[in-house]
Amino acid sequence: MEGVQQQIQHHIAEVDKYLSEIDSLNVFEKQFQQLAQKPQVKKAHILLGLIAFIFFLVLLNVWAAGFTTFVGFLYPAYWSIRALQTRDSKDDSQWLTYWVVFSFLIVIENAMGDWMEGVPLYYPAKFILIVWLMYPGTRGAEFVFDNVIKAIPFLHFEEKSFSKGFSDALSKPVSEGMDAVRNASQSAEDAARKLVDSEED
Repeated sequence: MEGVQQQIQHHIAEVDKYLSEIDSLNVFEKQFQQLAQKPQVKKAHILLGLIAFIFFLVLLNVWAAGFTTFVGFLYPAYWSIRALQTRDSKDDSQWLTYWVVFSFLIVIENAMGDWMEGVPLYYPAKFILIVWLMYPGTRGAEFVFDNVIKAIPFLHFEEKSFSKGFSDALSKPVSEGMDAVRNASQSAEDAARKLVDSEED
């Protein structure tokens, strides 16, 4: 039991660390602590409470499709925009992977049509899946990408072969371009030399 509590506290601390990078949430946390007179309440507690409330609405089938899509879009979109404006490429890869997996999920859902909506507890299960996919502590999107999407033959690319093919395709036109520049430079130099010799004569 203590091990479970430690895991929960660890994840709460991790979530709070991520949320601490959002200045507006830091201000909201201080204001909430002052109003509620509970300084021990963290941003992670507020977010988890909000997620739990939305999940409860999804369980009751209150705008279940909209809430599920909203949760799967809002948080990842914010961090994707931040990732595009930072130099660290790790978060770029993390959120790009999420959007690929999320897109696959939406495509499969649309292909299934109304049949998926008729599955009992479909949206609560989708809600939990999306949270698992996006949460940096579980990196569910990376797991699905590595074990499911990359298992599809035509979606699996070898980096070495791709790099070699790209290099081979690029090397020929670059080499030809450099030769053309050298030939043009030599021709211009010869023409200038002949012009100078003719003027001296």
